[in-house]
Amino acid sequence: MERKTWKQMKKGSAEYKQRDKEYRQEVRSAEYAERDASRKQPLSDHVLKKSEAKEILRVRIRNPHVLDVCVDLAHVAASALKIPYNDFLLRNGLRATVAARAGDTTPAPVVIANEVIDGEILYRQDLFALWDFGYFRHFEGFDEWLAIRRKAKSDVFFLGRDILSKDFHEVHAGWRDFLPQFDPSGLKPGYSQEDAKAWLARQSEKKTFVLLCSRNSYKSTFAIIWAITAILCEPCIRIRMVTETRDLALSGHFKTGHMWSLQNRPRKIPGT
Repeated sequence: MERKTWKQMKKGSAEYKQRDKEYRQEVRSAEYAERDASRKQPLSDHVLKKSEAKEILRVRIRNPHVLDVCVDLAHVAASALKIPYNDFLLRNGLRATVAARAGDTTPAPVVIANEVIDGEILYRQDLFALWDFGYFRHFEGFDEWLAIRRKAKSDVFFLGRDILSKDFHEVHAGWRDFLPQFDPSGLKPGYSQEDAKAWLARQSEKKTFVLLCSRNSYKSTFAIIWAITAILCEPCIRIRMVTETRDLALSGHFKTGHMWSLQNRPRKIPGT
C-alpha cells in the first residue's frame, strides 16, 4: 500500500500528525548518522569523553587494566602531538591517525591477530595498543619493542642500567650471571597458580644463593631490580625481603614501589 502524500492528508488530522512525527524522526536519524560519520573522520575536532573512548577500545582490548591504561595513554599522546582525542584515533590507533592527518588517504587499519606471544601474559592486540599509544616518542617498531620487554624481564643488568638509568657497572653484570635469570616463557594470559608454581620451579635447579659484597656497591638497588624482573614475568608472585633493621625493610618496600612510577622520573630508552 502506497503512503499518502502530504497533500492527500488533512492538516491537523491524526494521520497527518503521525506522518509528521515519523518524518521528524527520519530527519533526526539522518542528521545523527551524518554527525557520527563526520566524527569518525581523522580531521574531526570532536573530542571524546574518556568513557566513550573506553567503549571504543573495549572492542579490541581484552585486559581491563590495559584498557584503562590505553585510554590515558591515548589522551597523553593526543595532547603531546596536538591532535584531537577523537573517534578515529581510538578506532584506528595513533600511527594510522597521524598518517591520515598527514595526507595518507589509506592508513592501515588496526588488524592484529588476537594471539598469544611466547613470554607474554597479555594478548598481542593488547600489547600492540600499549606500544601504539604509549611508545610514540621512539622509533622502535612493535617487534623490537617486544624484544626490549622480553630482555628487561630476564636481564637485571639491562633493566637496571639501560631502562632505569642505574649506575650499574661490570661487577653487576657478574652478579646477573651468578643469580638466576628469569625466563618468561611458559606463562600465558589467564595463567593459574599451578602454572605459576611450575614456571617458578623451572627457573633454576639451585634454590639458594649467597652474594657477599662491600658497602656502597648498590646491593639493595640490584636486589630490588632483580626482584622486579621476577614480577615482570609473573606479576602475582610473592617476594619476601629480609633486612637487618626495620628502617631498611621500609626503605626497600618504598623503593620497590617507586620503581613502577614514571612521575618525575626520567627514563632512558635504549637506542635514544
